[in-house]
Amino acid sequence: MGRLFHRSLGLELAGVKKHRSAVAVLDYYPKTERLVLLDIERKEIDINSDTELVASLKDLRRGSPHFEGLAVHGPLSLPPYLKDPNKKAPLDVSKSRDKEVVWMGEFCKSSGEFEKGRSFSPYLQRPAELWLRSLFRGKVPVPDGLGSNSAPLAARLNVLKPYLPAPLVEVLPRASVQRIAGTLVCPRWIADDYSDVENGTAAREEFIAHLVKRAPQVFVYDKDLEHMVLHIAYFNAFVSALTLFLHSRGFCERPPRNYPTTATWIYVPRKVIDWDNLFSAR
Repeated sequence: MGRLFHRSLGLELAGVKKHRSAVAVLDYYPKTERLVLLDIERKEIDINSDTELVASLKDLRRGSPHFEGLAVHGPLSLPPYLKDPNKKAPLDVSKSRDKEVVWMGEFCKSSGEFEKGRSFSPYLQRPAELWLRSLFRGKVPVPDGLGSNSAPLAARLNVLKPYLPAPLVEVLPRASVQRIAGTLVCPRWIADDYSDVENGTAAREEFIAHLVKRAPQVFVYDKDLEHMVLHIAYFNAFVSALTLFLHSRGFCERPPRNYPTTATWIYVPRKVIDWDNLFSAR
């Protein structure tokens, strides 16, 4: 296939006490219009594994003539009130002059969140979380940027971020699966159950089957297909890399008007993906 390919990496990062991190290597060959899942690597986690993880990702970056970036499932930034620990933040968020906090307040009002008796926490949430919740309206659970499940990943990524190969983008695989499954006209249960303990293996297998049937340009080796079906970490890494590829082709949502430039954006595929022309060389 030659070396003229574009590489997208997907990282499913675990906390330091969980042995399930994975990296997906997705290569696109414009000349043949093929998208190949080259490999999925599982990274065992221990207290000294960060150096090995960063070195591996940098090697994958150097091995690519055209690097699209690294898509990470986890918070790449802290909530606005925690970005500057030396800055005294007003307890009354309505008095804050922070651009992200101001946007969050205005967005909540315009989307009716305050009318429902809800508010926001600028020390737990970021603008992207509020936007995603409004976009999916309960169909996809969106964790807080520093919620109980996200906090260990946020802490780890806050240390790793300066060492990871750029550009870095943040993704939410569950949201990506929901959108991609919709464009593939998959049965609803596939997107709902893909991470389920009992039904997840069948859902993941069906998702990939629908993908390669609708887009035969996508190639997955049998060993990697088995890994993705059996292990959610492998699957999420692949979906993260696929989301980055879709972004490179112009098929991800754009930030809403007046979205603060300092705020992290979470990449989500559009509702409509032109699979017939997605792989055409540009």
